[in-house]
Amino acid sequence: MTRSTWVHWQGEIVRKEDAIAQGYGQSARYVSGVHSDTMDATINHVDGKTYDSKSKFRAATKAHGYIEVGNEKLAPRKFGPPKLSKQERTQHIRQAIEQLRARG
Repeated sequence: MTRSTWVHWQGEIVRKEDAIAQGYGQSARYVSGVHSDTMDATINHVDGKTYDSKSKFRAATKAHGYIEVGNEKLAPRKFGPPKLSKQERTQHIRQAIEQLRARG
């Protein structure tokens, strides 16, 4: 799928390149917010069906009680080991060893 700029030219919405070839000038207005409903075929893991329509994909997801995520801001994650004293680390290691021995 390629991206293009679309303009309103002589009563129609056409690719800007095509409008330029036809004498595009000041009378053409840019069209903003035009998004296609089509997408590459994608499996919706909620129902196992394949969709090539964004709206149908979202409708199926919503119908099963799920929400679509991806643009929300997540809280920053803290990386690295937890800050433990030597005594706390020793206690955690002992507990882990005891749990492993209990499995036997």
